[in-house]
Amino acid sequence: MQVFLLIAILFNLILGVSIFLRARNEIQLKFSYLVFLIIVWVGINFILYWYPSYPYVNISYTVGAILIWMIFYWLSLFSRVYVKPWIHVLAIFGTIISISVSLIPVRFLGVVVSPSALGAQIERGDLYIVYSLVSIAIFLGGLYFLTRGFMGSKGIERLQYRYVLLGFSIPIFIVTLFDFILPFYGYLMVVNLDSMTSLVFAGFIGYAITRYRFFDIAVVVRRGVIKFVTFVIVFGSYIYLVILIQKLLSRSDQKFENMSLIIAVLLVAVTAEPFRKWVYKIMDRMFLQREHQRDEALMRLDMLARSSAHMAEILDKTRNELAQLLPDYQVVLITKLHTGDTFQDSTGGIVLPGNSPVSAFFSDYQRALIIDEIPHRLGMYSEARVRLLEASRKYFSQNHIKAVIPFGTEERIVAMILIRSTSLMKVLFIDQIDVLKKIHSICNTALINAELYHQALERAVRNAL
Repeated sequence: MQVFLLIAILFNLILGVSIFLRARNEIQLKFSYLVFLIIVWVGINFILYWYPSYPYVNISYTVGAILIWMIFYWLSLFSRVYVKPWIHVLAIFGTIISISVSLIPVRFLGVVVSPSALGAQIERGDLYIVYSLVSIAIFLGGLYFLTRGFMGSKGIERLQYRYVLLGFSIPIFIVTLFDFILPFYGYLMVVNLDSMTSLVFAGFIGYAITRYRFFDIAVVVRRGVIKFVTFVIVFGSYIYLVILIQKLLSRSDQKFENMSLIIAVLLVAVTAEPFRKWVYKIMDRMFLQREHQRDEALMRLDMLARSSAHMAEILDKTRNELAQLLPDYQVVLITKLHTGDTFQDSTGGIVLPGNSPVSAFFSDYQRALIIDEIPHRLGMYSEARVRLLEASRKYFSQNHIKAVIPFGTEERIVAMILIRSTSLMKVLFIDQIDVLKKIHSICNTALINAELYHQALERAVRNAL
């Protein structure tokens, strides 16, 4: 148990120092303070493991209450969600209550403190429920802010948010379960596992930094860990070399043995630092090359997200133009889902499976299809396409569809606009059809260029990541 606590302290220390040294704004600086507070909390629990007695028990819960408020405060800053002042005042007031109750030994926790395999096992007191309820409420408030921010993020920011959300939500869930729920059912020993959640926190935040350049930190956590391990290996190797030389010369003349040992120590002192710098220089070169590749991949990923947004903007503008042109008709945009060939509108009310005759007909067909013109144009299509049209006419009739406008390239149709009528008796006039086809031609050309650009970016990102 103590080994895991030391590892948690080490990982969070590297994370906190890396962010503190590279902090560029208030949010990053206060995040480093949050990590340092986590280190203090885990350190107190490490002492509590060896000395399961007061006052370490109370100090652990007191620092825990401050840490919970710090998480709430930082998440409200990071998510950029407007928080009313009275909510902050209420959170501070709840934290003061938690700190106050945690300082009452008998009422907050029982007087029996017994060591166990996982650490100190402590009986809960009457006021423990007050501490638990206040902590759960503050935790839920912080998660609400983080979830709101995640829902409003896009592109690379959304990828970063995903791991920040996991890094906070998983430890919060485990701490709530182990510290504030299970103890009321008699499972008091699991309280000592709450410090392990700091490893999960550091892991997800560290991955967001190294993989998606969270906080735009130039020095990554991974480099700090590897450099620390390399230093330990180099230092240990030189110590082992000195001990080995001393053992080999232990049977020699005492004067010669002392002289050889002095020479070995001087040799280590002279060569250790240059060797360490040489190893670090090679590692930095490898990391800089890898970071350059990551930067290029993330730039392509950001461009890919922007191109997707551009395509969606073209389709929305086309739908709005057609809706203004045809005010008596319902203009519905259905897009192809990322998984499979199914088309669906934004509300999920209209779903067109990939194996349907309509989807099969428009799999490689780019022209606008006017339903009333089908009987007069059957001779223009192949026999297979005619069969698909005949099978699709039932779907068109049931849904009162008067026209279908596909968007995409010859290889892939990414969206379709359905012109629906409230009555079967309504028809599209010739001038409406002509304008409709012109709008489709102009907009589809722009969409094809955006789609080809999007496909090229997809291939580049797939090769880079």
